[in-house]
Amino acid sequence: MSHERVLVVDDERDYLQLMQSHLQRRGYQVHTAMNGQEAMARLQNGESFEVMVTDLMMPEMDGLELLREARGLDPMLEVVVISGAGTLESAISSMRAGGAFDYLPKPLETITDLSAAVERAAAHRQLRLDKERLQAQVAAERERLAAVMDNTGDAILAANADGVVTVANPTACQLIGRDHPVGKDVHACLPSQLLAFLANWQAYERQQPTITEMPWPTGSTYMASLTAIQGEDEESIGGWVMVLRDITQHKLLNEMKMRLLFQSADKLRAPLAHAISTLVELNELPEAHGEAFTGAVEAIMNRLSSIRTWTDDLFHLVQSEAGIGAEPERLDLAEVTREYERFLEEGLVTEKGLHLDVIVESTPPIFADADLARSLLQRLVRQAAWRAPRASDLRLHVGSQRGQAWVEVADEGVAIFEEEAPQRFERYFGADPDPSGATGLELALVKTLADRTGGQLWIWSHKPQGNTFAVGFPAAT
Repeated sequence: MSHERVLVVDDERDYLQLMQSHLQRRGYQVHTAMNGQEAMARLQNGESFEVMVTDLMMPEMDGLELLREARGLDPMLEVVVISGAGTLESAISSMRAGGAFDYLPKPLETITDLSAAVERAAAHRQLRLDKERLQAQVAAERERLAAVMDNTGDAILAANADGVVTVANPTACQLIGRDHPVGKDVHACLPSQLLAFLANWQAYERQQPTITEMPWPTGSTYMASLTAIQGEDEESIGGWVMVLRDITQHKLLNEMKMRLLFQSADKLRAPLAHAISTLVELNELPEAHGEAFTGAVEAIMNRLSSIRTWTDDLFHLVQSEAGIGAEPERLDLAEVTREYERFLEEGLVTEKGLHLDVIVESTPPIFADADLARSLLQRLVRQAAWRAPRASDLRLHVGSQRGQAWVEVADEGVAIFEEEAPQRFERYFGADPDPSGATGLELALVKTLADRTGGQLWIWSHKPQGNTFAVGFPAAT
């Protein structure tokens, strides 16, 4: 049952009453007027109606004039015009010029045509109201979002599928040094480090959400996240959103803690070496033939060796972060890999019976320290070996992609979840030695070495099994 208020206007009383009684039987609240002036008086007195039904030809104020003035008072009022056969052109004109929703011939073919037209008009009005309400909500949400973006400390950038910037908040404008980047091509307004990050993501990450640390030329460090915007269908990409958060202070605090640990580790290195050599000598004494004695010595040596490995890794980590080492030089990463390949198959790879498949293709030259590059290769392989099940396969691929040199190391271990990826580079040291020999600093070292060589580090998981760690290096210019 309908409850909409309907105003029916006609100067023929019998026809007016016929329409009124029919619409009332259909559940409408019907009010009547004998002419246009009476109808306008109702509207001007504040009465509201969902639908108005009016005859076109009336004395003093015809239906077209009533239509225009009524919709001037209430733009959401829907109007159905009733027109005699001789005024069909006027009825059509009223629909186009005055905004009438529908018109009906007079006399009506069947009275139900009237209620059907009123029902359609009321439904159309409701759709317009819903659209207006939703548009108001969207506008309010847009204003709130704009206020949040304008006042956040994070830099927020977005672009469409054509690579045109669509969003850039004030923090982002300040960061990239552009006042009005919106509407411009990303290659014309984004700095090189963001373009490289974007290109690597598009080429390697297959446009999955990703997070990485990004050193900035000013000395700051940003945590950059990049997420695709879904296109019109599920398989298409409609653009991307990038958020950069300044984590410089966090990095500085972390560096202070690392330096304190470094000082402690540096003091421990010599006593540890002496303790290990003493244990070796003690184990070689003639009296040391008991199984319990030998087991105790081995346990102590394993613990001391674990601590020594950690102190060595910490020493190298702090050295790398402090920039201590040889100056970068023009380097052929493929050549370095071929020369160092036989060393990569030693240690844990051999102990666990792993098969290391090394694929080396030509790469563009990069600027890096050769020792750091070799250390990076070794630690990437060691990390993969620690994760890999025994007798499984490892793959080291060195090649080029989009003008950059790439190192990829894949294992068949348990997949790393996306939310865990950022924590994989945190520095830690467990109280008990890891059975694999890991100290908790290996990936932190990989990350630092990648930063030192100007590369970007990526993690790609193959659920449920397998991970790929990759580093992309910019070509030397």
